[in-house]
Amino acid sequence: MKNLIIKKGIEGLSLVDGTRRILEFKILTLSVGEAISEMVSLDIETVYYILSGKGQVGTGEYGREVKKGDIIYVPPEDVISIQQVGEKPLQVLRVSIDTSKETKRLENRGHYA
Repeated sequence: MKNLIIKKGIEGLSLVDGTRRILEFKILTLSVGEAISEMVSLDIETVYYILSGKGQVGTGEYGREVKKGDIIYVPPEDVISIQQVGEKPLQVLRVSIDTSKETKRLENRGHYA
């Protein structure tokens, strides 16, 4: 169990903590009316899970309302915007995963369990 990492969700988890493919695992809280816009890089897949509240999510020309329990997948090379809507803050779990060829090459050679 020497590779086991335990942290509180609000602290987040990333490569700095010793993960191999997870670049980020973080809980975001958007206050009433707050919005974020993020560029997702070439080699990163990102999944957002709505923990509480409501929001408006957009990727390119596509947009829709999201609420607790919804999952949003953002492929590499895409841009996403998330805006809080409603009376309560929007809380989102964001998980970003490295999909680069270098990471896959190391996995194939048995470097990652």
